[in-house]
Amino acid sequence: MVTTAQDEHWLNYVATWKAIAWLLLMVAVRELCGLDLTIQTEGGQLLVAITGAVFGGLLVIYLIVIQDRSVVIGAVYTLATGGGFVFWDRFWRRAS
Repeated sequence: MVTTAQDEHWLNYVATWKAIAWLLLMVAVRELCGLDLTIQTEGGQLLVAITGAVFGGLLVIYLIVIQDRSVVIGAVYTLATGGGFVFWDRFWRRAS
């Protein structure tokens, strides 16, 4: 199947509005239920931090290997992730 630039533009437009609709639906459900989505335990905070670091690392690897971006992105990501864990350790974990 051959797609034209106009078809690709239309598909991107539809995908963008679909993502916005899902976002608004999730926000509406949260508001209607009154749920406060916070992580209460230290282990939960650490799990979210590690999961985010792994996901971010995979994204950086994708950018460097597939998109031919600069390796500097990897160094900056590593420093930012390390700084984030130090910040979490000093200010959040020890405060609780």
